[in-house]
Amino acid sequence: MSGAPSIPQPQAGPSFDPVSTFLGTLSPTVVETVEVESRQPRLADLPEVYRSGAAATAMASVHPPGGKLWHHQALALELVDGGENVLVTTATGSGKSLVFHYPVLREMVEGDGTAIILYPQKALGSDQLGRWRQELGAMDLDPALVAEINGQVPMCERGEILKTARILLMTPDVVHAWLLRLRATRDVQDCLKRLRFLVIDEAHLLDGVFGSNCAYFFRRLRLAAMHAKGKCGGALQLIAASATIGDPVGHVEALTGCRFAHVSEDDNGAPTQPMTLMHIEGADRGRAAENELANIIGELMPEMAGESLLAFADSRQGVERISKLTDDDRVLPYRNGYERADLAAIESGLKNGSLVAAACTSAFEVGIDINRFRIGLNLGVPPTRRSLRQRAGRIGRSKPGLFAVIAPRAAFTKLGTTFAEAVTGSVESNHLHLGNRIIQYQQACCLRAELDDDEALIEDALHLLDWPEGFAEAVGWAAPSAFRPHEIEDVARLRGECAHFDFPLRRIANVSFKLRMADDPGVTLGDISIEKAMREAYPGATYLHLRRSYRVVGWRYSPFEHSILLKPERGRITTTPLMMSTASVALSAEGIFDQHCLVSDQGSFAECRLKVSETVFGYTYGGKKILYAELAKKNAHMRQQCRHFETTGVLIRIDEPWFRGAATREVKIRKRIAEALKAILLSEQGIPAGEIDYAHTGIKSVEYGGPQKLDSAIAIFDDVPGGLRLTQPLFEDFEAILDRLDRGAGMAGEDSLLEPPIIERLREWYGSLTPSLAPVTGSNSDRLFAPGSIVGVSIHGELRMRKLLGHQFVNLDGTDRLMYNYEVEGGTALVSATAIRPVGSDWRFLPDAAARQGGLQ
Repeated sequence: MSGAPSIPQPQAGPSFDPVSTFLGTLSPTVVETVEVESRQPRLADLPEVYRSGAAATAMASVHPPGGKLWHHQALALELVDGGENVLVTTATGSGKSLVFHYPVLREMVEGDGTAIILYPQKALGSDQLGRWRQELGAMDLDPALVAEINGQVPMCERGEILKTARILLMTPDVVHAWLLRLRATRDVQDCLKRLRFLVIDEAHLLDGVFGSNCAYFFRRLRLAAMHAKGKCGGALQLIAASATIGDPVGHVEALTGCRFAHVSEDDNGAPTQPMTLMHIEGADRGRAAENELANIIGELMPEMAGESLLAFADSRQGVERISKLTDDDRVLPYRNGYERADLAAIESGLKNGSLVAAACTSAFEVGIDINRFRIGLNLGVPPTRRSLRQRAGRIGRSKPGLFAVIAPRAAFTKLGTTFAEAVTGSVESNHLHLGNRIIQYQQACCLRAELDDDEALIEDALHLLDWPEGFAEAVGWAAPSAFRPHEIEDVARLRGECAHFDFPLRRIANVSFKLRMADDPGVTLGDISIEKAMREAYPGATYLHLRRSYRVVGWRYSPFEHSILLKPERGRITTTPLMMSTASVALSAEGIFDQHCLVSDQGSFAECRLKVSETVFGYTYGGKKILYAELAKKNAHMRQQCRHFETTGVLIRIDEPWFRGAATREVKIRKRIAEALKAILLSEQGIPAGEIDYAHTGIKSVEYGGPQKLDSAIAIFDDVPGGLRLTQPLFEDFEAILDRLDRGAGMAGEDSLLEPPIIERLREWYGSLTPSLAPVTGSNSDRLFAPGSIVGVSIHGELRMRKLLGHQFVNLDGTDRLMYNYEVEGGTALVSATAIRPVGSDWRFLPDAAARQGGLQ
């Protein structure tokens, strides 16, 4: 039984010590070590319902010896038996799956209900299918009671599966795009009518865009089950599991709209093996770092004595290069974007020992149960503490293990923390963005399609469940011929005949491509999103797939599919994209969030909406820059590719000589500050690195007519269409972020993200700012500012604080225009009233009577 108690026994054969093997083979420079001691088991009795009756007899073969469970398993099963929705958040390898296996297997014997088991990754569902079948077989039940439905299962077979199987293993994506889309059909209705358990495994992966979409998806699924069951239908229970998650109850309750009883790590009764975690000094980025990691893998493999190792990196093409550099067929890359058959073959090789190592991305962080891994390596600091725990949790499941992070000596200290704090401190909370209007609109389109645009059913659905704020308005936007905000109208153009296909769960209104062979388009290598394609599969790129090299020969767009065409090539020369980003901001009332705007005569700080354009305009090949402007003259398929999207972010404008300007020195300072703020934001908030980006050049303001270049600003923004306000903490907690940078400077010295003098300048600038009233669009000509008022004045597209001296009317093109005099060095200047913003607190309007006497009627 998966997760059943069994204390590992000593294995015959040569003893393998991962720590001495690692240190003896490599002689690395160890920066910091954390020892995690083993833990003894806490056992508890099987709950009564599993000790008597039909279920007890049938399940006797899957019970652990002596009828004992780990403490947390028994506690969770009692809560499930009591009718509670249950969340289990014990550590990796603690047998959380038993908590939903047992109730579902019991239902197979004593009831007639069905269960949907949601695994966030196809690989995880396929890995678990064999275990479910093994358990059913041991109970003398038909293994066909469990089935997996994924994208590779033909549509014509899925209806028959629903008729015969009662345990359905699926990803949320399949339920969204297929089951809910066909919820009115008889087979789906019968399945939903009998739905007894809904299981959410690895709930921490339902985060960011994916999690935010899933929050609406779960409510739609619950609604579909309610409609199918009717007033007399049985109860639906939810069981969720996760090893690493901050604020776990808050997360799953926001995710599902349901209340949960919580079984936490404090209740964990499973034993653990001792684990050694190390930070060893080494390069963490670039081709030199990848070469070094490949060399480490190559040196360790002969010493593994039948054991296996995992190496993690955060670049999909990076793990391809690392695997290729080992030049050993027993080392393969493992990442998302592969066809399922390729992933299954790699998993099988790792389980049977024919593969000794894998170079993996975060795709290997969760759930796939392989106990052979004794050494784990990570190139660089993992993007979040959650990732660090998950990756280390793959190692030493049945015997002592070692997990080593390869990074420069100051990799942790420059972030104002330590390796020990990262390993033992609390993990970050997950991020759900339920107010994102694009997500709401996409989900509203799906809900309307499921309810056949029946207004009565839609109105009833909005009252039946606890939907996030703003969703009812989005449902209105999704109606046929509705008037929509302009950013929603842009998304609405992407909607075709089927909202469930047009708006998948894992992205927001974005383009994806099928990777196809140019000489045989029927052969596909997987899928890739446009943001990854811009960095990995741009025209002319060397694209690696399962250690094989391909050349990207072009992008193709059609009404039916977007595809990237590849041709095999020989050689090891890789390419690097040449990219540039521009950002436009509009600091109007509509563009500022929650009056998050601070100003002074030294600059401004605002959380706002942005329009971002990202362009790949060429690439480097063998150290040589190759520009599409030249390539396109000979080959029309070799042309630059662009990506445009609206998002949310913060704009930091510092109108001081050390920061402002187009000279190399000032540009570098802006870049360093943007990178430092981004690094602390990611570290503190646990945001995946790919969801935040920045611009330190190419920023424009469009608030006052035509675009004006800002050479005194940086923008840090969500790299997600529509934006998720991931950068909001940067505005709200800026002083704390400066404190963290200060701490990092003290700990890391010359390797710090920013030097103390720059941090102090940022403090002085931030201290000069005062809250502004929400900027307003339109004219301030309906009232007069009193002389002496200090206001914001637009000068070449930048807001500067100026003291007003008085007003006058000036005839321009036959029209009297209200103008103000303000102080400048050595004299005065005139400015139109339309360019003035009442910011700060040192301004006032003239009384109405005085304004009328001043000529304003």
